[in-house]
Amino acid sequence: MYVEQVILTPHDAEKLLMASIGTKQRALRSDRVARLIRSIQSGQWQVTHQAIAISPDGVVVDGQHRLTAIAGAGVDVKVMLARDVDPATFGVLDTGATRSPADVLRISGFVNTNQLAAAARYLLAYEEVVGSTDSMNGAGRIFTTQDIVNLCESEVRGPMLVNALPVAMGIATSLLHPGFATFLAPIVVLMKESPVDDGLCLEFLERLRDGTNLSPGSPILALRRFLMQDTGLPSSKHSERATVGMATIIKAFNGWLEGGTRSLMSFRPGIERLPAIVPTAVTPAYLPS
Repeated sequence: MYVEQVILTPHDAEKLLMASIGTKQRALRSDRVARLIRSIQSGQWQVTHQAIAISPDGVVVDGQHRLTAIAGAGVDVKVMLARDVDPATFGVLDTGATRSPADVLRISGFVNTNQLAAAARYLLAYEEVVGSTDSMNGAGRIFTTQDIVNLCESEVRGPMLVNALPVAMGIATSLLHPGFATFLAPIVVLMKESPVDDGLCLEFLERLRDGTNLSPGSPILALRRFLMQDTGLPSSKHSERATVGMATIIKAFNGWLEGGTRSLMSFRPGIERLPAIVPTAVTPAYLPS
């Protein structure tokens, strides 16, 4: 076996994949390929010690996902290429633990990294599909570890998201569902970035947390019931929970800003469009002008 650094073209990648058709390969994961394509096209791709492995007869032993991404990205990339690799090594490849976004954030000095990484992914996914009927769950898979780290280390949004997390944890804990903090934190960031007055945003978040002084028709009261009751958000599919959670919070916030009333809160994923915060010039009737 010998290893060298080469520039691999999309055509070269396609040839290697074609030579491997009908041989033993792992099932191709489209979400992993999409992340790799994004990494290549955004300039995040880096050469590492992990080589694409080719057997003596030209069959791919390791690197199917990377080759598929190179072919799909349409960009030449530098890779380490190992030739004349014994096919018997296939059974022991990738048996170690890969570094998750949380692992990388922890190495960079962040705390609460599991929650922070999840919150960052939800924020990116929301912005990818807002205004559409697409699921955040699917959109979130395209973002790479580097995308997550870049957001958390960005000069403005990084500290904003880090500071939003304890606020979100406080609200989620008061709602008896601490896990909701990962999609509440992006909501706090979106409110902070919106043209809505900071005082109104804070009032909404405080009333969502403590539930005090809410009239029977308050959208915040309807939202609290939806987030807390077993028949509400906790009963939704886990894969849709962040999408539904963020959508209903934004719907309630918009309704509250308009001074509207709601007795029930809901969101139909795949049917309704994921809403954005819509500022209103009208001061809610229940707040001083």
